[in-house]
Amino acid sequence: ELNAEAGLLDAPELLWEHALAERLYDQVVAHFDVRRRTALLNERLSYSLDYLHTLGEHVRHLYSVRLERMIILLITLELGV
Repeated sequence: ELNAEAGLLDAPELLWEHALAERLYDQVVAHFDVRRRTALLNERLSYSLDYLHTLGEHVRHLYSVRLERMIILLITLELGV
């Protein structure tokens, strides 16, 4: 929804005063299928954000495992001494 929030699909204010230009803009948007492309781009961005979130969770998990191993090692060393 990044593109929808940016107002990409809205007609520019300049066109509001000129009906012919606004109709031409709408035809160009329809011809190049901008709405479908924007939806597809939003979908791909959503997948990318989900992937980055998953990757971040994985990195945090690896850090937690490393920290737990260090704590276990310290406890083992303390008990062994």
